[in-house]
Amino acid sequence: MVFRSRSGPVTGTYGVDKEQVIGILNDVIATEVVCWLRYTRHAISATGTTRRLLESILEEEEEHADDLLDLIGS
Repeated sequence: MVFRSRSGPVTGTYGVDKEQVIGILNDVIATEVVCWLRYTRHAISATGTTRRLLESILEEEEEHADDLLDLIGS
């Protein structure tokens, strides 16, 4: 059973600056987006095995971002 506070997962007793946490989470998701963009750019210009490898990495980066967004949203 998961207990959810009516005021959301961050309550007054959390003890950490909410704005700092939001800033860190924004930085982390921005890093994932930049990685995805970087690998996308390389995949566009790559061919053969290298392209398939980069496409695989792209899928992993997208999964990382999705996992992070799921964590933030829960």
